[in-house]
Amino acid sequence: MGLRSLIRASCAGILAALALGSTPARAEDQTEAVPLTWNAPAGCPPAEAVLAEVKRNLADSGKAAVPFVAVVSVQQTPGGQWQARMRVEARGGRAERTFEAESCESVAAAAALIVALSAESVSGAPPAADLRAPGPGGDPESPPPEQDDHWRRSQWSLMASPVVDGGTMPSSPALGVEVAAGPEWAAPGWRLRLQASSAFYPKHRTSTGVGGYGDIDLWLLTAGGRGCLTAAPSQFEFGFCLGGELSVMTGSDSTLDMPVSDSTQYWVSAVGSVLGIWRASPSFSLFGRADVAVPSTLRSWHVGDPATNYNQVYEVDDIAVRGAVGLELRFF
Repeated sequence: MGLRSLIRASCAGILAALALGSTPARAEDQTEAVPLTWNAPAGCPPAEAVLAEVKRNLADSGKAAVPFVAVVSVQQTPGGQWQARMRVEARGGRAERTFEAESCESVAAAAALIVALSAESVSGAPPAADLRAPGPGGDPESPPPEQDDHWRRSQWSLMASPVVDGGTMPSSPALGVEVAAGPEWAAPGWRLRLQASSAFYPKHRTSTGVGGYGDIDLWLLTAGGRGCLTAAPSQFEFGFCLGGELSVMTGSDSTLDMPVSDSTQYWVSAVGSVLGIWRASPSFSLFGRADVAVPSTLRSWHVGDPATNYNQVYEVDDIAVRGAVGLELRFF
């Protein structure tokens, strides 16, 4: 958790303690004075660990505890952050607080600190009727903090996968490999990715055997970019991508060492995709993607002497379909 977030969380706990107030309690009764309900997903620290940290904070402070109830609910946001919603109740009053951190362990530590600060009795505190929830900045007299943009950059991602092509390479389906990387932005329920990508398809052979010249071997390299918008209401994301790519394909005769006319050719394609993602953890996901690529021009390869026996052995289709299933890694 960042320094500013820790300061805000601490201020919230102090204000809650000032508002709650109580008569002194014996130090040995501190453990019974802090009932804690901890609702957190698997992988987060258990309630016993959070309560132990609360007790340690109280023991370090040397102060007694106010009998009260604390309820903390933790969830992971679409942006990969961990968010805690806390409610503290005592003597007929209630205070609420929401805060975020980069890990569930940091959220648990902050929650334990706020609960401990709220539990410490403060002599001369106002009655519980004056209890008010702290302001957005944790201090009612401080100016409100700047509001985050609706869309905020959250992480960078790296995707890697095998990819299957039909329509661009001969001998479909043709297997290749692809990597893509770029920044991500998150908003409540949505994620936006901008990615640069590259794919390589090793040698694939045509199967025409036209005019006795046999077949040619072709390999393909692509470089492109795409933007993907996905709905992310939970761990699952689903959405669409649009982009373009530059393709470079080179051919050579694989049988009789005959010349291949215009052996290396280039073209660009518009690409649209359907994307599905399952977020297994804040830094790791599985994804599946289906693509449709439409080349701007149709390229073809010929063998033989243009003056005597000139034969077309391969032409790129006017539309290509692809599929990929792989891993996504996210980092800050």
